[in-house]
This record gives sequence, structure tokens and C-alpha cells, in this order.
Amino acid sequence: MLGAACVQVAFNLGNAIGAYVGGLAISGGYRYPALAGVPFAMVGFILFLTFYKKYQAKYLKHFNIFSYFCPQVLTKRNEL
Repeated sequence: MLGAACVQVAFNLGNAIGAYVGGLAISGGYRYPALAGVPFAMVGFILFLTFYKKYQAKYLKHFNIFSYFCPQVLTKRNEL
């Protein structure tokens, strides 16, 4: 329950911060207020790359995409 509550809090906080930054851009007279979200997208992408590199070796060696969609491919490949 606590995990679900934290996800909801993070979602609401993201919405509030986005609205606040967008309001600052509009009140500041920027011609394209949507560009105020570019730094957030860059931070998100950098975090994605960081965590991908950190956990790639740990989880991807056990993950095989074929095992979810075509389990028979694995059995036939192992028989060869």
C-alpha cells in the first residue's frame, strides 16, 4: 500500500511542478513555453541511461524476449 501511495504522490508532484514551471514560462513572456519542459526531459533521459547501464548486466542475462512470446523457440534451439 505504501508503494502505491508513493507512486501517486510522485505523479501528483510531477504534475504540480510541470504546471508551476509552465506558468513561470508563460508569465515570463517566453514565446514557446513548452520548451520549459526540455530540461526535465533531459534529466529523465540521463537518469534512464544511468540506471540502464547500472542494471543492464544484472537483469538482462536472465531475460530472454523469446521466452515470453515463443517458448517453443527455446526448446528447439536447445535441441540443436
